[in-house]
Amino acid sequence: MNQLPAKKQNTEADVTVSSKRYIAVCRGCDLMFETSRKDQLTCSDACRVKAHRNGSLKALRDFCKAFDIEPHMLVQADAAKRLGLNDKVMSREIELDGNPQIVRAFYKRIFDYVEAEAA
Repeated sequence: MNQLPAKKQNTEADVTVSSKRYIAVCRGCDLMFETSRKDQLTCSDACRVKAHRNGSLKALRDFCKAFDIEPHMLVQADAAKRLGLNDKVMSREIELDGNPQIVRAFYKRIFDYVEAEAA
C-alpha cells in the first residue's frame, strides 16, 4: 500500500518577511503610500495606468536618467520632504532606504490627521 507523505506544516521559518518598508509619493495621485517594494512608483494599478497615460512616469524616468539617479529614490525623497525629514536626510542623519523613522513619521502624520478630524 502506497502512503502519501504527511503534509508539511508551515512554520515561521518558512515565511519570508520583509522588514523594510518604504514611504513614497505616488506619481499617479500625488499622495504618500507605504510599500514593501523599493522600486514602486505608484500606489495602485489604476495610478500606474494614469501616470503612464499622462506622461508623468516618462517624465520622472527622463529626469532621473539625466541626473543618474534611480526613480524610486526621487519618490522616496519627495515623501521625506513632505514629512519634514529632508534636513535629516541631507545631513545623512537618516537614510531613505527603508528607514523606520520615515515610516513612523508617515504614521504619525496619519494619526495626527485622524485626531484633528475627530476633534
